[in-house]
Amino acid sequence: MNDLLGSGKRLITHLSLWSLFWGCSGGVIQRVDQGSLPPPPSKKGFLQLPPGPPYTKIYLDDRFIGRYADYPREMILLPIGPHLLKLSASDHATIYARVNISGSRPFRFKRGLIKYPTYHLSSE
Repeated sequence: MNDLLGSGKRLITHLSLWSLFWGCSGGVIQRVDQGSLPPPPSKKGFLQLPPGPPYTKIYLDDRFIGRYADYPREMILLPIGPHLLKLSASDHATIYARVNISGSRPFRFKRGLIKYPTYHLSSE
């Protein structure tokens, strides 16, 4: 009886692995960690957003595409090639940039949005 149960477990294991293999079209399952990215699709590349508040508005080629909060991984998948980017948030300096998106590596900014200083005037 134990031999029959053991062979049943092996059969279920083999069927599970077989369905996993064929369910993925025979491809390799790639684990995506917090710090890594999957390869971009053909003719696409990643833009990593610079640090800024979640309400920062993102414009690509003069078209609004969302806010930082819409991109929780801080990455945007874009068509390869040159683009005009505008990032604006209240109380921060607006960033205007020409970015060239590549399929080989993400475009990364070196600095984040700069907050305007706040001054408090006193009547002494």
